[in-house]
Amino acid sequence: MRSIKLLFINLLSIIIGLSTITSIFAQGNYTSLKGKKILFVYGGWDGHEPVETKDIFVPWLISQGAEVRLSDNLDIYTDLNVMNNIDLIIQTWTMGEISAEQEKGLTDAVKRGVGLAGWHGGIGDSFRNSTEYQFMVGGQFVSHPGGVIPFNVKICNKNDEITRGLKDFKMTSEQYFMHVDPNVNILATTTFTGEHAPWIKGAVMPVVWKKMYGQGKVFYSSLGHDANDFTIYEVLEIMKRGINWAASDSPISMEISRCNEAKQPVDYVNPYLGNISHLLVPTFPTIHLPHSMLRVYPERGDFTGDVLNGLPIVVTSHRGSSAFNLSPFYTEREELTPVIKYSYDNEKITPYKYHVYLDEEDITVDYTLSHQSAIYKINFGNEDKNGNSTIIINSRNGELKWDGSAISGYQNLVNNTKVYLYLVPELLPVSASVLTDGILKEGHSAFGRNASLVLKWPKDYKELTFRYGISFIDEDQARRNMEREVADKSFNEIAETSRNIWNDELGKIQVSGGTEDDRFLFYTSLYRTYERPVSISEDGRYFSAFDGKVHDDFGRPFYTDDWIWDSYRAHHPLRILIDAKREEDILNSFVLMSEQMENLWLPTFPEITGDSRRMNSNHGVISILDAHIKGLGNFDLKKAYMAGKGAIMDKTLAPWSGSPSGELDKFYHEKGYIPALREGEEETIPEVHSFERRQPVAVTLGTSYDQWSLAQLAKSLGLQNDYEYFMNASFNYRNLFNSETGFFHPKDKDGKFIQPFDYRYDGGMGARGFYGENNGWIYRWDVPHNIPDLIDLMGGKKVFVNNLDNMFREPLGKSKYDFYSQLPDHTGNVGQFSMANEPSLHIPYLYNYAGEPWKTQKRVRTLIKQWFRNDLMGIPGDEDGGGLSSFVVFSQMGFYPVTPGTTEYTIGSPFFDHVKINLGNGNFFEIETINNSPENKYIQSATLNGKPFNKVFIDHFDIMKGGKIVFEMGNKAKRDYFTTD
Repeated sequence: MRSIKLLFINLLSIIIGLSTITSIFAQGNYTSLKGKKILFVYGGWDGHEPVETKDIFVPWLISQGAEVRLSDNLDIYTDLNVMNNIDLIIQTWTMGEISAEQEKGLTDAVKRGVGLAGWHGGIGDSFRNSTEYQFMVGGQFVSHPGGVIPFNVKICNKNDEITRGLKDFKMTSEQYFMHVDPNVNILATTTFTGEHAPWIKGAVMPVVWKKMYGQGKVFYSSLGHDANDFTIYEVLEIMKRGINWAASDSPISMEISRCNEAKQPVDYVNPYLGNISHLLVPTFPTIHLPHSMLRVYPERGDFTGDVLNGLPIVVTSHRGSSAFNLSPFYTEREELTPVIKYSYDNEKITPYKYHVYLDEEDITVDYTLSHQSAIYKINFGNEDKNGNSTIIINSRNGELKWDGSAISGYQNLVNNTKVYLYLVPELLPVSASVLTDGILKEGHSAFGRNASLVLKWPKDYKELTFRYGISFIDEDQARRNMEREVADKSFNEIAETSRNIWNDELGKIQVSGGTEDDRFLFYTSLYRTYERPVSISEDGRYFSAFDGKVHDDFGRPFYTDDWIWDSYRAHHPLRILIDAKREEDILNSFVLMSEQMENLWLPTFPEITGDSRRMNSNHGVISILDAHIKGLGNFDLKKAYMAGKGAIMDKTLAPWSGSPSGELDKFYHEKGYIPALREGEEETIPEVHSFERRQPVAVTLGTSYDQWSLAQLAKSLGLQNDYEYFMNASFNYRNLFNSETGFFHPKDKDGKFIQPFDYRYDGGMGARGFYGENNGWIYRWDVPHNIPDLIDLMGGKKVFVNNLDNMFREPLGKSKYDFYSQLPDHTGNVGQFSMANEPSLHIPYLYNYAGEPWKTQKRVRTLIKQWFRNDLMGIPGDEDGGGLSSFVVFSQMGFYPVTPGTTEYTIGSPFFDHVKINLGNGNFFEIETINNSPENKYIQSATLNGKPFNKVFIDHFDIMKGGKIVFEMGNKAKRDYFTTD
């Protein structure tokens, strides 16, 4: 065996070499190399110039303060005295063979934390027959298609420390084709021209990547065929930075890059969409997993908020503020508050991850989460700041305590509900104290308003990591949740798992074609529908605020936080279509809530803290019917029916009230309508909310729909008397129809219409004296359970269509200031139509029922283009956690459930070339368009599973069988194609 040639090179031995590299290398600060012991292994085929490239890099390494050993013999990998005393291996060895013993020495070293870096044949084409070696490097050599040719290099990950600030460039060298490990973090790519290898024309090949192998960092660049390649600035700079990264001691900070792949569904989610409101509440960029208990978003008023109020821990209800708060700072502050206000910059949010720079503090924050637990990484970056790295943990009203290894405690919510926290720092602090009235005091526990603990670390502890769990059961369960989900996982593992969960859920509907903004709008809207309701089951148990007890969930998750007035229209029907099992669990939760409450009444606004009984009517019964009629079962239908019946017959119908029925309800059940008060008439009914008022038309129409739903359920259950009673009551809307005006018009207790009357403005704030949030023009159409009868009431299809047209054309009649000061929910206007509130969602589809489907096609496309956009003001009104967004999801697919409680969907105008819906039963339903474009919004012809299709309705069960509907689109309406039969 040839003797091992080892040379320790010091600075004096390379004075001549240094003069050569001065012109090649810009002076950089590669701090990771200082004091590092580097093994430089070179040899193999001379064509890749291993000696010449060694002569380029070795002097530079020494100039950076590294100690370098050289070897031209692979037996060095078997010398444990060497391999146990190095920090980094740089290899430029081409087309050789490596023995099993040599390979084991090399791979074992990298596994235990030695870095590895190299280029082109130097490590990529070194040992073609060694599988373990190729797995370590991250790629398997295939060929040099085309030899030495000109090609482009694209820097596709511009945020990584290795490629940051570098631009795309051209070079002439060998293009290198490899099979690449999907888990590498790709930083740069090239696209094959196919000039010499047409079979791979257009293929995208990674050329620079990094990865982990065990505990070791591996960096590879296929750029560097020979020494001449390193005269290109970008090639040289990439290699220098890659070597520096592979030698660094800091924990790896990288996410698997997909810069050479097509976007996945989660990449089309823009959490900032709608973050500035038109008037009322904006959307919030919520970080969460689908239907999960833990939700957070930045603590600010809306996107324009100039400061962050600390860092969030958990949002316990849709649109609520954070329970608990975390505030990092340097200890030298003039004033301490329980929650610190931060100036911030460079914020980035995805559904599963949050990054923000607190610029005045020079603190960088990264966050990712699981279902009931999360991890914060906080980097205190400023070397010149005085003081120690410190955090404040705050409970706005509760208790916190430090036990030497973790912070635990709770925050009081309402209705005897608490949220619990268990938070563990990865590094133990040097001290813990209590913040009271701006003063730090000794102690390890805090109680009451703004209970706050302060933990402090040494100044040189620059990166702090915190893992925490939350619970609604107790502190111990919060600890268990943290240990189960994040305790033994890295930040990147948690983020990657969460990303995959989102892609799995959003990927239930695959869309292609349309515009880029269409796809962003679609997947962002779909993401919004997963914010709630949330599962609050924790290890098989849940705390129910509906009776204040902890229950066994018996293997079925318990869900809450669902504003049913908003969600029954499209949100629940969407879930029936793509996630039927979860919908069954949600409805089962409704039944359980009803049993747990004092009275067997279906909830109206079930939240974490119980049923807040907001809005009007009792539409949970519609969702029960909709699931039942579409074939869902797995909940107690009889109990659900009884709970729905109780909510309508025994609970008051007065909006925003959970009181038992009274005089107002007796009147409704006898006379068939809610009586209105005249101007100045005093309210005498105690159940009526002073601000929300009676909303008599809205309640009468909404309850008519509820009672129609009860009738259908009673029929299914064989309750003939109930069926007949509730079917008769389902026509109560007729009692308020004014045949002279064609509107639903409030009546007094004597049965007389309130006169004079203006359907635009009367009713006071939010029209609540007569309607509810919207005016009479919107409630004119609020009979979705009997549209044919509504058409007849108005005088036939022609009048019906004219009335629809007039709604979109009727001016506000006042200045916007005056109009919206009275009707702030009635935004997103097209004439008197409001795109901003849920009672309007079905209206554009009503043309289909009157023989004018082309007007539905035009109107749906136009409304979404006008009011839903991929920008900060892209939502026209309160989104309500899926209420408006589910309308967008259905409409962009091309159909909509106008009447939940039937199996009928009505056709609109698809936005995409192709939609594929995973129905969850092993079947897929596809929607395909031909000649689709923004202009070609009108359906010219259609086929369903290859057969001509000219109906404006499609049945749920036909969809659930799987199949394909194909629409041919055009830019002019084909008015005689569809039939409404």
